[in-house]
Amino acid sequence: MPISSITSTNAHAAIRDSNKEMNIASDKVARNSRNLSPSEEQILNGMKAAASGTRVTLRNLSDATSMLQTMKGELEEVGAIIVKMDDLALQAANDTFSAEEKAAQTKEFNKLGEQLESIFEKSNYRNEKILSEDGLLSREAGLKFQTGTGKDDQLKLNLKEAVKALRDLIKAGDSDALKSLDLAAADVPAKAIDILSKARQQLGNIRAELSVNINLLGHITNSVNNTLKSNTDSQSNLTAINLAEEMENFHNAMQNNDLSLKMLAKKQEAQQSLVRSVLN
Repeated sequence: MPISSITSTNAHAAIRDSNKEMNIASDKVARNSRNLSPSEEQILNGMKAAASGTRVTLRNLSDATSMLQTMKGELEEVGAIIVKMDDLALQAANDTFSAEEKAAQTKEFNKLGEQLESIFEKSNYRNEKILSEDGLLSREAGLKFQTGTGKDDQLKLNLKEAVKALRDLIKAGDSDALKSLDLAAADVPAKAIDILSKARQQLGNIRAELSVNINLLGHITNSVNNTLKSNTDSQSNLTAINLAEEMENFHNAMQNNDLSLKMLAKKQEAQQSLVRSVLN
């Protein structure tokens, strides 16, 4: 093969190679990712699986927090009613009120007692009762919340006995229930005051336990969010290209391509000059 043909072939090959290098570098820059080795692919797949489990955990934590906050909200309403009933019982204990006034106090007191029972029987979370005898807080085994991806990553809460004690104090459905007390009768206001005092104390214990667990779920959520962010950052670090390096590769490929084109152009010019000299 003539030397000119060899030179031309080499120039075309160099152009093809430089174009290929430019395309590879350009594609990496466009995707902002690099090709991974098999071992890196395995690591990345493991990270993705872990991230998926972590996202499910965050959903579980959010649902658990929402449930406990709903329960706490219902109990706050219970507390507000107990305070109003206690105020009425304290007033009724004072003999400065007339029989008619005590009758009015009793009527309001009994209505509040009915509201109290209604909350215990009807309060719910996602159509699951909360405070009734068959409610969420009355489960024998308590409640379990999944706080991680391991089988033992659980937060357990059992308020069955505490809620039962509060329900017994209110005596829902009993003839001696708060909704049935007559504040005009002797010693009944004192009885009501005593019941409501114990109920308020029991209620405070339950609400405190819920608050502790809500705060704990918040701390766990923050920790899991940090874990997910770390995982996501690690994935990005594994797949992201070195932009400066790829831009340099792209620039070098362009320079090589320009050089090859110039060499080919000079060769073609020399061939054309040779043809013209022969024809002349």
